Amino acid sequence: MKRGAWRRSAAVVAIAGLAVGIAPLTPPPVAAYPNCTAQVQNMVADYVVSPDGYVDFTWPAIPGAVDYSYSFTALIGDRWTDWSGWIPVGLARSTRLSFQQPQGLARQISFAATTACYGAGWSPKFVTVDYQVLPPKPPQPAVYQIDRALEVELPVFSMAYNPADVVAYNSTPWDRARILALPGEHTCVVERIEGVGVPIGSCTLNGLTPGQDYAISIRLENSLGNGPFSEPASARVLTYPTAPKIIGVKTTGKSALIRWRPASSQGGGTVTRYVAQAQPGGRSCEVRAGLQDEVLACSIKGLSPGRTYAFTVTPENELGRGTPGVSGAKRIRSAPSEPRNVNVSLTGTTAEISWDPPSSTGGFTSIRYRVSADGTSRICTTRKPTCTFADLPRGTSIRFTVRARNKLGQSTGAISRVVSIPKQEQSIT
Repeated sequence: MKRGAWRRSAAVVAIAGLAVGIAPLTPPPVAAYPNCTAQVQNMVADYVVSPDGYVDFTWPAIPGAVDYSYSFTALIGDRWTDWSGWIPVGLARSTRLSFQQPQGLARQISFAATTACYGAGWSPKFVTVDYQVLPPKPPQPAVYQIDRALEVELPVFSMAYNPADVVAYNSTPWDRARILALPGEHTCVVERIEGVGVPIGSCTLNGLTPGQDYAISIRLENSLGNGPFSEPASARVLTYPTAPKIIGVKTTGKSALIRWRPASSQGGGTVTRYVAQAQPGGRSCEVRAGLQDEVLACSIKGLSPGRTYAFTVTPENELGRGTPGVSGAKRIRSAPSEPRNVNVSLTGTTAEISWDPPSSTGGFTSIRYRVSADGTSRICTTRKPTCTFADLPRGTSIRFTVRARNKLGQSTGAISRVVSIPKQEQSIT
């Protein structure tokens, strides 16, 4: 809207006010106030901006003036809005415009007081006020933990001018936001994005000490100065826990018992669990309780005998998983499987038993065999896959059972066919 239009608007409002609010005055001769018109044409309002967000305008009394009216426009955010008002003659020649925080912020105000002499027209002169107050106090920021640092997000809150008789508009009473971490006065700054009124954005506070609790506050700043700090948000700086030390891996059958000492550093927080894992395959176990114990342990089950595994133990705190402790390669050992393909060769009362080795030795390089002649007390032990029984009882039927053994135990028995020992020795004549 052009300022000429503002003057016309002010005149119409003032004239309308005369028509409905005040009885017409009897005009004196124009010659009675020879300087009235000249004074009106040069009349300029004065103003004072108060710290609490008001602007007080005053203008001089002019002899011969009929009444006073005023009009102003305010640039709220990126939009101009205009108002008009009227004051009858004889009343105070002043008005107060409120742009008090936290309702909003006018960046600029154009104001004019107008009057008319008897026989003269309306002649306002505008005064422009570059108006700005300190930014308001923001709410607490949102704080997120990252490794050895804190990510701080600005709180989004309304800063709109909204008196009862006008529409609300977004305003931009800040140029930057400063985040402060105490102790240590660590800071980071978020610059306002052009055209965005509400606070938005984030920055990272670096150089912080893991395990230290910090108070995080935010304030908004503009060309006039700095607004108040928000109430502080509390946050602890974390890093990832260090690797625990694996002190033993004991394999039994299809499982492995892992023992370790806790992480020397919990990363400024609390280690909430340890996860032990076997690779390949990814089978795992975990410990959630007893984190202050000197030695922790859990058993990983479902492993394959004879297979070689590497074991890790990984600590976790509030930030996430830390560095894993790693063991050397370990082969899973167990009792051997049973021997295969048992064969018996009988010559008189002598039986020679042979067999194939088991498919699994349980992870051991050498095993022993134990062969029993069922129904007798005869036993043969050997490291070779063959064994001989002599002088077996005549007239008996015998079968043989072969078992493989290692340091962890023995296999199930592999059973031979039944052989019949002759009742008497056959002579050749």
